[in-house]
Amino acid sequence: MFALTPAELSWEGHEVISCDPLYSLTADEIRARIDATYDALVANAQAARHEFVWHDIAPPEHLGEVLMAVMQRLLMDFPKSRGTLLCSVAPPPRFSRG
Repeated sequence: MFALTPAELSWEGHEVISCDPLYSLTADEIRARIDATYDALVANAQAARHEFVWHDIAPPEHLGEVLMAVMQRLLMDFPKSRGTLLCSVAPPPRFSRG
């Protein structure tokens, strides 16, 4: 889960295109949204913990730590990944299942 960022995959020689509306934001704007929503994310996971199978990630607090570490890696790689990150809510037509 959340193993490699697009930049890390590219460094390993893989072709990566990531689509997400989040990519329309700057790294600072993404960081601000992460900071603003982190506590709510962990609290919501804690409240709904009975709805999840906690196998690889133990308590909801650990989920928050894992997601924060991934987001930090994404933000670190963000400037290098701009060519492979598309602001999109759905895959572009060339990726459709046709």
